[in-house]
Amino acid sequence: MKRLLLFMIMVTAQALCFGQGSAVVTFTGRDANNHYVRPDSIVVENLTRHWTETMYWSDTVLTLHVGTGIGNLTMVGGIRVSPNPFDGTAQVEVPVAEAGEVRMQVTDMLGRVCAQYGGKLPSGNHQFRVTLEHPQVYVLTVCSGSQRWSAKLENAGRGSGDGIVYAGAADNVPGMLKLTPARPFQMGDEMRYSGYASEQRSQTVTRYQTTDETVQLVFIADGTPCPGAPTVTDIDGNVYNTVHIGDQCWMKENLRVTRFENGDSIAFVPHSELSATVPYRYAPDQETLNVPIYGYLYNWPAAMHDELPNNLVPSGVQGVCPDGWHLPSQAEIMLMVSYVSSQNRYWCDDNKNNLAKALSDTLGWVANPNNCPSCCPSNDSSTNNATGFSLVPAGWRYYYGCFFGRLVEMWSTTFYSNRVSALSIDTTDPYVSYMEYAERTDGCVVRCLKD
Repeated sequence: MKRLLLFMIMVTAQALCFGQGSAVVTFTGRDANNHYVRPDSIVVENLTRHWTETMYWSDTVLTLHVGTGIGNLTMVGGIRVSPNPFDGTAQVEVPVAEAGEVRMQVTDMLGRVCAQYGGKLPSGNHQFRVTLEHPQVYVLTVCSGSQRWSAKLENAGRGSGDGIVYAGAADNVPGMLKLTPARPFQMGDEMRYSGYASEQRSQTVTRYQTTDETVQLVFIADGTPCPGAPTVTDIDGNVYNTVHIGDQCWMKENLRVTRFENGDSIAFVPHSELSATVPYRYAPDQETLNVPIYGYLYNWPAAMHDELPNNLVPSGVQGVCPDGWHLPSQAEIMLMVSYVSSQNRYWCDDNKNNLAKALSDTLGWVANPNNCPSCCPSNDSSTNNATGFSLVPAGWRYYYGCFFGRLVEMWSTTFYSNRVSALSIDTTDPYVSYMEYAERTDGCVVRCLKD
């Protein structure tokens, strides 16, 4: 009776370990039209424990083991098994000292052969996938020349069948996770998943991982209208196109509203009137005919509408924006610019800092032939706007002028030492800068970001 009780305790403990000791995440991809997209790679980040791994096609199943994570690694002699325990599929790396026959065999605890492999391989390290259908303990035996190794395999899941598949040389296997040191994981860790397919990046998925699940990675091409929100309408009835960039949905046009969402008017004043407290709007170059294309220039009180400054993601400041949209913080603007900088298709002259052309519209930039590098917005402006962000040079209203056609300044919610941070693009500069000296009285454009 005691033996039976002890056996039942051991079985129960093993079941608890297998049932609660790991989270299995399966990835799939689709585009905005719900068509299947094959993820070429998936970046996995544990935000709680600060580590990152990259998975490559055809690996689409991630096993996170509590305590030791992805790299729960068994090493016996020269062979390496990862992860171990595993959920249906494990990776095995085998060193081959001399070219010749390599034989592998997996048996259960009764000695029955469940899977096997045999073939001639050149010298070097080689990767295999071992798939097992039944959750139980197995023994892996590997023979290469005069070398022989055995390792215990602990399968906690159900693979698609029993088999051993050769994947290729260990240093050149796109379908295998690299066998890295252990990555710690606990249930409830904050995980972030990002997929890449050709030149597309999926929307980032962030969650506190507590269970097995299938994560759908949605791939939306940069420069296209935002899914579910191709346009947005303000309180005046103005309709704006939207643009998807990275993980964000932006207005593609500068704001031109004359009222806040509560119906209060925003005073239209000549450029000579400036205020750090009263909401004002100005016409670009003092011409209202410019407003339909360039939008209004707003002072910071108008942009913020009495809300408090911050540098949060998201900012949470609706300000002058329509319902469901908000004024971006500097951190949110930097996320967009950093993403654009990470995509070499947006670089000018192969320089990741030359982003002004990629964010600038083809319209309105006044050329300055005496001071215009090849990557400034006014140099062959027909090649601008690779991102679709479409910033137009509405100018910047401050004490000494407007600079219409020469630059654009875009408000943020972020305030430093009595100055406001704003994104800045100049007609003669290939870079994007962040002004941290904009006055609250200044007039800058507003671009809203979807909540």
